[in-house]
Amino acid sequence: MSNRRRVASFFLLLLVCAAGSTFAADSQGDAARLKLAYRFERSKWIYVHLEGSPADIGYQHGYLLSAEIADGFNTVRFKDTHRTKRDWEFFRETAKTIIWPKVDPEYQEELKGIAEGLKAKGVPMDLWDVVALNAMEEVPDYYVPWLDRQQKTVNAPKLVPPGNCSAFVATGSMTKDHKPVIAHSNWTDIATGSRWTIVFDIVPTHGFRIIQDGFPGIIVSDDDFGINSSGLMVTETLAAGLPMLLIDVIEGQETGNALFVTEQGAGEVVKEPLQFLETAYHWLSGDQHVLRERAEAARNAGRPHAAYDAAELAWGLAAQNRG
Repeated sequence: MSNRRRVASFFLLLLVCAAGSTFAADSQGDAARLKLAYRFERSKWIYVHLEGSPADIGYQHGYLLSAEIADGFNTVRFKDTHRTKRDWEFFRETAKTIIWPKVDPEYQEELKGIAEGLKAKGVPMDLWDVVALNAMEEVPDYYVPWLDRQQKTVNAPKLVPPGNCSAFVATGSMTKDHKPVIAHSNWTDIATGSRWTIVFDIVPTHGFRIIQDGFPGIIVSDDDFGINSSGLMVTETLAAGLPMLLIDVIEGQETGNALFVTEQGAGEVVKEPLQFLETAYHWLSGDQHVLRERAEAARNAGRPHAAYDAAELAWGLAAQNRG
């Protein structure tokens, strides 16, 4: 299990951020683009504040985290080329021709900004390296296995999407002060997980402020663990085969999700603390066969190969249209 997911440290870091010592940008950077940004370190976490337009947020990201991005990039490049048996130029070309045309303009500007910030710090990475880094899960775990099947690659490596994440959210009557508690564990490998130690505090010119954990150089959490200034809290689980106890289901917004989980046998809805304890006891009592049944149902309900299925469907439809 990765030792990088310490939720208490995460939220403690947010509380002490104002008291941390910051690292000012040096004279080589664009002072105007960096003036609102800063970083500091606490308990092996790196807090970075990014603010402005997508391009400026990207530039600040690339500049302030240049050393961490270079280190993380070398790790990802080694892992991805080794396990897919494809050289890095394949990943760069995929980033350029497959991924980039589908990226929203706002995110394109942010990715360009990261490359510009890295260049200002003398890191030898260009835009396509940055885009390929951002696809460190999508390309090797989903696209390459699909491509190997399409090309009937001989002796293709066995690549399986990881079932890493587990999480819980408690709120309402399930917490002492009726406020939400959210926790997440990634269960990733040491090489990647030991570098997944960035707390991003992002203040865009338009939209809500976002706080999320993440990997240096990547513009999304990729952990699916974050909050924004409107109060939205996000995490995810299920595909790893973890049953759920659902509480305080929001009518309309969450009714369908709760119905799906219960109909699949992957969890239960509880309405009060005593019912929660009774259900948990039922799952854990005896030889825990109920818990195993719920876990198996969760694995069956999860769709870790959904990206494969969607790609296969799209490919089939495209072939029909060509015909």
